[in-house]
Order: sequence, then C-alpha cells, then structure tokens
Amino acid sequence: MVKDNELFSVHNNPNPNCVVGQNIQGSVEHYFHRAQRAMEDELKTMTIKDVINDLRKDVQS
Repeated sequence: MVKDNELFSVHNNPNPNCVVGQNIQGSVEHYFHRAQRAMEDELKTMTIKDVINDLRKDVQS
C-alpha cells in the first residue's frame, strides 16, 4: 500500500518480541526516503518522448 506518497514501506505490524521487528522501521526509513528521492530525481529527467523513442528502438530490433 502506498501511503503519504511513500513508495517503500516496512511491515505494518512487526513482531514486538523481535529485536529487529522493534527497530526496523526507524532503521530503514531514512534509506527508503533517500531511494525514493533518487528515483524521483531520475524520473524528472525522463519524458514520454524518451519512452516512445525506446519503444521504437525495441520494435525495430
């Protein structure tokens, strides 16, 4: 599920008896945000024209 415009998420109900489960959300959240920003920045450089050109190349091969 995408919530609050976030593409990546961790398990909503981690096991509270598990040391990893207790801490995983806070530990990986920063990495997920960085990855999402990097992907969004990369997508900003692409256009529909780029996609169409790639499709044309693939069809011609």
